[in-house]
This record gives sequence, C-alpha cells and structure tokens, in this order.
Amino acid sequence: MAFDLKAKQNQPIVAYLATRKALLLDSIGSSRPVIRRLLSSCGVKTANIDVAENFKEAVEKIEKTSPHILFSEYLYEGSSGMDLCELQKKQYPLSFDRVFMTMSEKNSPSIASRVAEEDGDSLLIRPFNYNMLEERFLEVVKAKITPTPAQKAAEQAKALIETEKFEEAEAILGKVCAAPNAPSIAHSYMGLLKRRQKLFDDAVAAFEMGLQVDPKSYRCLMGLFDLRMEQKEFSHAYELGRVCWKEHPLSPTRVQDLIVVSVFNRKFSEVLGYYDFFVQLNEPDSVLQTYLSAGLVVYGKYMLRQSNKDEAVGAFKKAQQVCNQKPIILREIISSMAVAGLAAEVDSMLALIPNDIKDGPEMSVAILEQTNTVGPADKGLQAALGLLQKNVKEWRVFEIAIERSIEIKRKRGSIEELIDEATRLFPDRKEFLDSLSLKIQ
Repeated sequence: MAFDLKAKQNQPIVAYLATRKALLLDSIGSSRPVIRRLLSSCGVKTANIDVAENFKEAVEKIEKTSPHILFSEYLYEGSSGMDLCELQKKQYPLSFDRVFMTMSEKNSPSIASRVAEEDGDSLLIRPFNYNMLEERFLEVVKAKITPTPAQKAAEQAKALIETEKFEEAEAILGKVCAAPNAPSIAHSYMGLLKRRQKLFDDAVAAFEMGLQVDPKSYRCLMGLFDLRMEQKEFSHAYELGRVCWKEHPLSPTRVQDLIVVSVFNRKFSEVLGYYDFFVQLNEPDSVLQTYLSAGLVVYGKYMLRQSNKDEAVGAFKKAQQVCNQKPIILREIISSMAVAGLAAEVDSMLALIPNDIKDGPEMSVAILEQTNTVGPADKGLQAALGLLQKNVKEWRVFEIAIERSIEIKRKRGSIEELIDEATRLFPDRKEFLDSLSLKIQ
C-alpha cells in the first residue's frame, strides 16, 4: 500500500521529512525519478530534492547545502559513496538527524559490513522497485523518529566523545548505563570513552557489560577486540574475533585483523576460511590480499615443519593465487618449497609466474634456492656469483656462494674476497663468517 501523507499514523514521518533536504548521486538515470517520487510521496518538498551529476559535485553540494538525506552509489567513477557518508556525519553528528542510503549492483558481505561499520543506514541492491525502496526507506526513517530516551542519550554522548568532551559524555553515559535495561550500545560508547581516556580496565568492564546485555553486540565485540589487539592480548582477541566472524558480516579491514590473530594463535584452519571469504569478493581488497597470502605462507611453513608437505603445498598454492603476483610473497613460497626439496612443485609454480617477475631480484634469489638445492655445487655457485655480479647482494646469496666455494675447494683468495665483502655488508654475521674462514685455513 502506498504511503498516505494524510494518515494519522504517518504524521510523525511527514513532520520529520517536511523540513529535510535530500541529495541524489545516482549513476543510473532511470532510478532518479523513482527516488524523487519516493521522497515527494513521503513528504520531502520538491524544492528540497537535489541531484549531483558527479562525485565532485556531490561533495560540493553537501558542503554547501548540508542535506539531511543522501542517496548515493556505493562506488561512483572510482570514488566511494561512504566518503559522502563521512561528510554528512560531520554536519549531523547525531544519527537521528540524517539518513544515508547507498546503492550497489553487487550484493557483497564486505560492502554490507562497511556500510554498517561507517553508520550508513541501508544498502540497496539493484535492481529494486518502488515498493522495495519505499519499504526500506520508511523502515530507516521510523527508526530515526522513535529512539528510546536511552538511545538518544547514547548518541549524544557519542557525538561528545568524537569532539573529546569526555566529562560531558561520561555524565550522560553514567546515567544511561546505570539504569535498568540499558542498551548494549550505551555500554559500547562507555567502553569507547574509557579507551580514549586510556582507562583500559574500565573500558574492558564496559564492553563486557554490553555483551551481558547482548552477547552478539557488534560494537561491544569489536570494541573489546580492538582493545585486546592494542594490548597485544591476541588469544583473547582471537576468541572475540571468531564470535564476530560467526555473527556479523565483516569488512576486509576486519578480516585482516582476524588473519593476524589466527596466525599468532596458530589457528591456521581459520586462515583457510578467510581464503574462502576472499575468493567470493566481487572487488578483492589489495591490502587483504597481502595479509591473506602472508598468512597462508606462514601456514605452509608451519606444515613443512610438521612434515606435512601435501598440506604445505596446498597452502602455498592458495597464497600464490591470491597474492596478486607480489614478488615478496612469491619469493617466500618458492624459497620455502625449494629448501624443503619440493623441486617438482617449484617448477610447476614457476611456470605460472610471468617472466618479468621471475627476472626481478626478489624472485632471482628464490630461484637460486631451487638451483642450489637440486643442482651440483658448481651450478649453485655460478648462479650465486651471477647474482652478485648483477648487484643482488643479499645475505643468502653470499651464504650460498661462500659455502659452495668451500665445498668445491675454490682458490682461497677468491673465497676470502667473498667473506670480506659479506662481513662488510653484514657485520652482524661476522661470527658465522669467521667460522667459515676457519674452514679454508
């Protein structure tokens, strides 16, 4: 049923929207009339509905006219609509004063989590029709006009925290949190306040109180998670992260943190779960790629130490698939497998790596490990000397060159030259290099 402007039960909504200004940033022109119709039908004055033709214009109009209601593409010509949400929040710190609706053709958990984390009100997945749009919009507006006194006070306190008016915020939150049936969000803001004040024990107590009210509270779980990470209490952080992973869609940034604590706690099976999350992303996050591939490499190395070569190779293959051809990651994979004697697996993976990356200094050292492992001593020596001539003067290159030189009994003067240069470049390795010198006495 269409929204009735004259119905008595709708008057609070009409009153709320009557003085509100709206702005649309919509890449699909056919959606504009639908959104305009919706806003007008719900009581927004036609003169208060504006349209931005591009992202830059949207920023300018937000700064100039301060719209209360924003409909924005999630991504527009390489820019993020969530940046517009941040501008709007600066103008209207209280969430009850603003509405932010973002639109996307991609139904992605990572997008949904970012919208929620950054206080967006709703994610609209295209294609949507008028009835769907109206239902979602009215649902958001009703939440704005019917906050409980406790919710309203908590929001006011949050705005004060953001402007570092900590005493005023605490005066409000103290009353709210002490009352029976205080909402978990109030406890989460108290935890945030105490964390900002560096009162970490009090912050923990506040977050835990919120979790007693609502064990699934995202703000309390992640507030306590961030605090445990800051305190380097990774075992506690891991348990909190697992609950959040189970109960809420998470952004790539959050998943990065979960990878860190999973690796630290040697919960490598979790890293494989994050790999499954990553491959389902419509828009892979480059930073997450690095964290995930690094975590998989650590897992692979751990499996090698456990003599589980099949599991190690599986982890290394996944790392190679998601690392976006980063030489530093590929080098760790190839070097680890080469040293473990997995020559066939190394050759198979090298065939997947572009030549320009294989010819780079990072991969050259990894390939040296393979040559040094499977070939005769003189072949490993020549490969190492070749890299030194190309000015790839890493410790591992010197180590292989010196050890192989001693093994095939090169001239003493040639070996001493290598040791002298290595000592100059790596003084912290002097004791080891001195021990090699003794072998040629």
